[in-house]
Formats: sequence, C-alpha cells, structure tokens
Amino acid sequence: MLTDRDVGVRGLHVDLSLGRVRSEVLPDDAGRRFLGGRGLGAYLLLRQRAHRVDPLAAGNPLVFAPGALTGSGA
Repeated sequence: MLTDRDVGVRGLHVDLSLGRVRSEVLPDDAGRRFLGGRGLGAYLLLRQRAHRVDPLAAGNPLVFAPGALTGSGA
C-alpha cells in the first residue's frame, strides 16, 4: 500500500494466473480506519470474500499490508 495525500490509499492488484497488474484507490475511510497492517489486511480479505474460499485453493488472495511505522526505525 502506498499512501499519497492527493489520492488516498492505493493498492496494487496482481493476478498471477492472468499476468495482469492494476492499481486501485481504496475508499477514504479504509485509509483512516486501518493505517495499514493487520486491520487493512483483514479489510482487503473480507472485501474480496476470501473467507468463503477453500484455504488451499489457487484463487486465494495474498495480501501484503505493512503497518504505518514499517521502515521508520521506530
């Protein structure tokens, strides 16, 4: 997730089976409520209905959602 004040919270959706990559802007409330990390990861998984997919299925999403302090040395 990249954060840009003008655009909001952005995500990168990569579909390995089709070889497609697309950028998406997440709703403003998602960025304010979760600030990255576990909360945003859970939000993205629920949004994609990952809880209704077989855990070992090839179509499962893999989410990387670093927290707000990742890389800051804090």
